[in-house]
Amino acid sequence: PPGFGKSAVAIQVGRELVSQGKIDVFYITLKSMRSLNGMVSSLLGALQILTGTDPIQQVKHCLRTLSNHTIIILDNVDDMLLPEKKDGFCNFVKSVAQTASRVKFMITSRQVIDFLSVNKLPVCLDSLCPDHAKELLLTLESRVSEEDAEQLVHYCGGVPLVLRTTAAILAKGIDAKALIS
Repeated sequence: PPGFGKSAVAIQVGRELVSQGKIDVFYITLKSMRSLNGMVSSLLGALQILTGTDPIQQVKHCLRTLSNHTIIILDNVDDMLLPEKKDGFCNFVKSVAQTASRVKFMITSRQVIDFLSVNKLPVCLDSLCPDHAKELLLTLESRVSEEDAEQLVHYCGGVPLVLRTTAAILAKGIDAKALIS
């Protein structure tokens, strides 16, 4: 579901991998992506390669010949999983996974991607436990009382985006008790 921090987690993992200096990381957002060619063109751009006449074969060749271990974050792939795009997307990921030994994908989606026939490690993000949700809310908006924070956390269901939105509303001067009632 939206708001659980899939993109934020992927970006943070990417940053940590880059900081270790052993892996190259490229981030591609696929939100509202209209086609596989659009995705491939974005990927070529991230790799700083001009798009040629056959971008799909071009990027596959480029990924096969990379000398460094590389993670490609494909964020918000949901639009690429629509029926008219899904087969092309899955075939591309499968082809790269099978032929580019130094490349791994990190894919974020609202959907469980159990249909790709490649080695994968699914990670599901759950809502925050009440203590962590309260800690997040109080970190974002410290003027909330402990009691009000507990109520708000309950209403927000531990969803990080909802907690951030609630904190932003409170920061604008809206009284916590008004939100609770």
